Amino acid sequence: MARLPGVKDVTSSELGLFYNAEGATGVASESFKGAENDPKSVSYFERVAPNYFQVLGIPIIAGRAIGPQDTASSQLVAVVNESFAKQYFPGQNPVGRTFWWDDSEHRDKRIQVVGVVKDVVDRGLKTKPRRRHYFAIAQAEDALGMLCLEIRTVGDPAGLMDAVRTEVRNFNP
Repeated sequence: MARLPGVKDVTSSELGLFYNAEGATGVASESFKGAENDPKSVSYFERVAPNYFQVLGIPIIAGRAIGPQDTASSQLVAVVNESFAKQYFPGQNPVGRTFWWDDSEHRDKRIQVVGVVKDVVDRGLKTKPRRRHYFAIAQAEDALGMLCLEIRTVGDPAGLMDAVRTEVRNFNP
């Protein structure tokens, strides 16, 4: 996709922008331990490829983005949004700190925060930003449900639709 004329940059995510479904889980940290079924402990998550924040124009306000160094064999990492940082690491710099999913299967897996991004509306134009954490696609423990491409273009993106469809068909008929 990146080689197509008119494509400035490309990335991918599991659910894509404005998709109606999203993953959510209870989260805990050394600074925050919510009660079971406490809505304050819920954070939404997305699996993203390197370049995700750059392509979408989401500002990184601390630390770094998900990158190619975040692989299946490296430390499990996440980038969190401002709302997440305020909830789980109040009054602290979250970069370098850890959190975990608060369920029996994941409680022992510490996730290191490597970056903080601005809150964004990404599930619906009428929704408010939610607490969100972003994982590296390469660190997914299970198969992805789907893969969405996010493509930044120069000029009218509608003019690229046929070429993008052709590339997708060529990749996987």
